[in-house]
Amino acid sequence: MAGERPRALPKTARLCHGAPMLRSSVHFPLRLRLVRSVGAIGRLAGLLLAVCLVAGPFASARAAELDPAELEALRALVERLEGRVEALEREGRDRDAALASTEAELATQKAELDEARDALATAEARLADQSSMIRGLSNGGGGAGTSLGRFLESIEVSGAIAPSYNWNFNNPDSEPSVGHPIGSGNDNNGPVYPQVKHNTFQLDQARLAIGRRASEVDRAGFRLEMLYGVSADPGGGSDAPVVQQAWVSWRAPFGRDVEVVFGRWDSPIGAEVIYVGENINVSRGLIWRQQPWNHDGLIVSGGLPAGFSWKLGVANNDYAENFDNNDAKSVLAQVGWSDGPFRLRLNYMLADGPERGPFRAQSSQANEDLQHMLDFVAFWDPNERISVWLNLDWIRTDFDDIDPSVFYGAALAGRVGVTEKTGIALRAEWAGRRFGKGQPENVDAFWLTGTVDHALTASLSLRGEIAWYGAFRDGGPDEFFINGAGTADTKRQQTVAILQAIYFF
Repeated sequence: MAGERPRALPKTARLCHGAPMLRSSVHFPLRLRLVRSVGAIGRLAGLLLAVCLVAGPFASARAAELDPAELEALRALVERLEGRVEALEREGRDRDAALASTEAELATQKAELDEARDALATAEARLADQSSMIRGLSNGGGGAGTSLGRFLESIEVSGAIAPSYNWNFNNPDSEPSVGHPIGSGNDNNGPVYPQVKHNTFQLDQARLAIGRRASEVDRAGFRLEMLYGVSADPGGGSDAPVVQQAWVSWRAPFGRDVEVVFGRWDSPIGAEVIYVGENINVSRGLIWRQQPWNHDGLIVSGGLPAGFSWKLGVANNDYAENFDNNDAKSVLAQVGWSDGPFRLRLNYMLADGPERGPFRAQSSQANEDLQHMLDFVAFWDPNERISVWLNLDWIRTDFDDIDPSVFYGAALAGRVGVTEKTGIALRAEWAGRRFGKGQPENVDAFWLTGTVDHALTASLSLRGEIAWYGAFRDGGPDEFFINGAGTADTKRQQTVAILQAIYFF
């Protein structure tokens, strides 16, 4: 009608036609929030554009129909969209932070990889230089150089160093600290181990061995083993290096594991060996003292079916020495059997003109004196922590001009691993000498030994030992051992403590 004030367009229509945006105080904060969120403006613009496309053409027709509920619904929709935009922005910021952290970690890993590659390249270059040097050494001298290269690759080097300290509770300042009674007189403590006075620091043994095993590929082998120290030469006790082994070998192309060893070699007799650290106790026993520990000669060994093995040998006298004092020879034979944790050995030795053993003092060391030795050894190793052995010996010496004499001995020993690094070992022994008519009185000796060993590292071990032993004679006094420093007092027993360290390489 003329003069009638036109009806105002709905606010939605004004937005679509370029009119000022929601001017009421209710919409002013909303506009500020939309301005602050740039990402939200884009999304709201799309929404408003859709609303305008729908509502614009019909704004005039539906202006009177818009009510407050619809307006409130529109406001709620805008607020929800605004909240979603803000959430997306937060997720984007979090992803950006995570991406930055990942990129930093990736850069660190790349730097470490570059360092590892550089180290690998350096090591490969060093290895290439060493290989080139070895090839040059092998090829430079023709056939001799090639043999030297194969030799360097095949040899084995090993050894041990063992210092110790011992204390004899009898305080015998003029006698060896550990020993066994011999057959005549008083206070005659024949040395076994160590071969020094009591209350002494000492080098028990330094050992160096080099060698290679004969095989089907290369049938020649050798071994050189040097010892030094107070226990390196129990027979003489010299302060000089000792050649314990020096032999060459040949593996035969026939038979079952047939091998010939020629030179100086370890004796196959007995349960204990001369090498420190390879017995379960520090000291070696009464029976071991009566056994040979190496020979000069030739020995052949081989295998048999059903776990059996054999050895046959011939040697000078009954033990090794550089200069043989007669033309007598010793013959050795062994039959062995092995089955899982059990190993058995039966040895026989016939010595013509014996120079070692329990009756060497009575022997003229002439060719006419014969010594027979039977030696039985049984090993039982049910697992890695338990090891037990038994050694029985019988020795008879037939003299040319006096009655025969006989030695009996029995030793039982075992070790239990309490932990992977610590073990406890015990050894009990009895040895008896029965002399012929007109010779010294019969003697019996007993020895009880306890040892604790502990591995400080894979190569270094520490062992502590307490050894008690005593002796008795059929006739005459039993006081074999010095009792007290600087006195003539004697007693029939003694106790010795030993502390030993061993390094293997």
